Amino acid sequence: MSKRPEKQVMLPTKIVFRIGMRGIRTRLGRSLVTLAGVACGIAFLMSVASGFLIKQAMREDADRMREIQRRVASVRATIGRLRSKHLVVAAGEMTLLDRAFLEELALRRGTRVSICTRGATAPSLAEALPSADAVIALGRDRPLLTEVDPALIRKMPVMLLGDVAADTEALLSSAGAWVHRLGIELRPEEIARMTKRRQQERYRMMWIVGVSLLITVISITNALLMSVTERFREIGTMMCLGALSQFVVRLFLIEGTLTGLAGSIAGAAGGAALALIGYAYIYGPATVLASVNLAALLLCGLACVIAGVILSIIAGLYPARVAARMVPASALRSRI
Repeated sequence: MSKRPEKQVMLPTKIVFRIGMRGIRTRLGRSLVTLAGVACGIAFLMSVASGFLIKQAMREDADRMREIQRRVASVRATIGRLRSKHLVVAAGEMTLLDRAFLEELALRRGTRVSICTRGATAPSLAEALPSADAVIALGRDRPLLTEVDPALIRKMPVMLLGDVAADTEALLSSAGAWVHRLGIELRPEEIARMTKRRQQERYRMMWIVGVSLLITVISITNALLMSVTERFREIGTMMCLGALSQFVVRLFLIEGTLTGLAGSIAGAAGGAALALIGYAYIYGPATVLASVNLAALLLCGLACVIAGVILSIIAGLYPARVAARMVPASALRSRI
């Protein structure tokens, strides 16, 4: 009477992981070639993504500088030459753009800028107004001007920056101030042209990222498939010794994941470095480092590493299934 076949033993994942690590160390040269294929694909993806971030940061910096110059030109158009003028700023909660604008005004030769806020250390608005040539109201919480003696702002240019309530503007006008709206608005056709250009850049970026992802998947799949092809006899030997198809699949997925992780980290670092060096050569290192958001760049690198690992797992599924479906006798006859 025939015996029932014994249940085959499944090796724990920990042991499969050790076998995979040993296989990587044994075929270090081939593993480095596979890793290089993964790194090249991720480096291309990271260079495209980080280049887009750097270019966007440089564009925002240029837009910020243009806005500052528009504000300065508007001030000059309102009060004439800035030389030897005393400008009093009634400031509330200011943005970074507001602070940069005030710094630009203070850099003008012979221009004195006094910033008055509600802080205890700030100069009093009532003390600064008698010697002022003009007043600039910016930032949030700007009813500061409505709390001083109306005689101090009578017949004085008061420039309002940003959104101001109609009642505040009417109150300043009734007090005898010469109220002016600060800033030069873009024409509708200029806004439409800028919007269209940014949409085109966004679509171009999506297309490039899609192509880079495709190239990354192809390069990783090719590298892993080459690794499987050259190990046909090893796979046949393992299966003849009792290795199950599930063991072979797990082994190749673990090796692909480890290779993908190492290659993704190297590729992300290399791609970011290439993008930074390229744009630093064009715009200057100081300008690029001051404009780019390093936190966003690190997040982009982390996303590329995660994408590289996921793509390595997905790309390794096909080679792993090919290896698991091999007939041991055919694998042993292979001379690759």
